[in-house]
Amino acid sequence: MKNFLLVCLLGMGALLPATTTTAKESISKRIINVTMEDWVLVGTSQTEDGPIVNMSVLTIPGGLRVATQSCNGYTCSLSVADLPSGAYVARVTTTNGVYTEQFKKY
Repeated sequence: MKNFLLVCLLGMGALLPATTTTAKESISKRIINVTMEDWVLVGTSQTEDGPIVNMSVLTIPGGLRVATQSCNGYTCSLSVADLPSGAYVARVTTTNGVYTEQFKKY
């Protein structure tokens, strides 16, 4: 199976146009920071990522949305002070994509 997959990938490479990409070019430039300050999540995006549209907090496991905040700018905050202790996912949606980061509340 591995040989077949390798042959297929090599065969497809012959059909693609030749390009050269350096390691520096292939690194994603997406920079979205999510920090916690006194039980408030603060999301910050860069110009390349576009403004933040909304922030949500989802439970782990289950993925239930337990908090959400509409945003319109490069910085957004969402209080998680009222959430019970547990594991969560912070989901930041920008005009150019979605970023997620896990966190725990004790």
